[in-house]
Amino acid sequence: MGFFNRANSFIEKWMQLIMPLCVVIGFLLGDRIAFLKPSTNWLFAFACFSSALTLSMTEFKTAFNVKAIILLMILGHAVLPAIAWLVFRLTASPSSEIFMGLMLLFAGPCATTSFIWSGIYGGNKGLSIAFVIIDTFVSILLTPFIMRLACSAAVTMDSVSLIWSMTKMVLIPSVAGVLVTKLIRQEHLAVATPVIKFITKVSLLIIIMISIGGASGPVSENFSFSYLWSLVGVFVVLIIGYVMGYLSSRCLLRSDVSDAISMAFALGCRNVGLAIILAGSYFPPLAAVPPVITLFFHDIVTTGAGRVFIKIKEKQTLGSGGKHAASRHSEVQ
Repeated sequence: MGFFNRANSFIEKWMQLIMPLCVVIGFLLGDRIAFLKPSTNWLFAFACFSSALTLSMTEFKTAFNVKAIILLMILGHAVLPAIAWLVFRLTASPSSEIFMGLMLLFAGPCATTSFIWSGIYGGNKGLSIAFVIIDTFVSILLTPFIMRLACSAAVTMDSVSLIWSMTKMVLIPSVAGVLVTKLIRQEHLAVATPVIKFITKVSLLIIIMISIGGASGPVSENFSFSYLWSLVGVFVVLIIGYVMGYLSSRCLLRSDVSDAISMAFALGCRNVGLAIILAGSYFPPLAAVPPVITLFFHDIVTTGAGRVFIKIKEKQTLGSGGKHAASRHSEVQ
């Protein structure tokens, strides 16, 4: 397992360089790798399965918060897509393929890995797991509806096929991963984890190459610097998602900082991989461009938000410590 541990560390360390390289390779290969397109669904399904191996149903049950989940559903599947629609109307034509790709980023579920980011940066991991599981189920039905509502004049899609595709790629593998985690001993699972992580990372990189390869022709023929404004729009909406998630949880639900951080990551951390797959499978080629390019800065925004939340939590901890100290001092007096 030493090889896979080293390979995982290498990819994680150099991901910001490896990812652009995969984009360049995919662009240069173009249609020559088009025959690999059917494999992207299977590769993404495996990625969902492997991510779900770290989900604990015990943590899900203990952290189940009905009010927080309802708030996430409203913000994630109504408010945030509406904000995205308004912002992207300023950067792209609503009838364009680019607009479809932009909306896909915010019409789908939160990233399966959002609970990992939340755990790293001080969130409530159990609540984040609850968010991921519920949001994945709900998105199967709501993503086609949101896309049809946002792009009704521009897109013709088979909603039933799209729902079934998301079920096969996201829901079934995720449920299977959770069941495997429950049935297999953790020590046995830990042995296979390095291999699974390596295959998952490679799968994501292959998906990127194939997706950008399929879009290389249309991109070359129709490239416009106005695309850059669309990506600025994505950056803005991602930031809005984090801010809205944190503040709504703190102000509306009176949640503690950990729960608010979990809500922020559930809204701000998008399932870019799923957007890439859906764009390549059900929408015109250019629709895949915004999700693919978003990969370049998505994790940068995520880590930036995480650092802010860490500072907020540290300040709260210091403040609580000061209050306790003052209380003890008054009791002594």
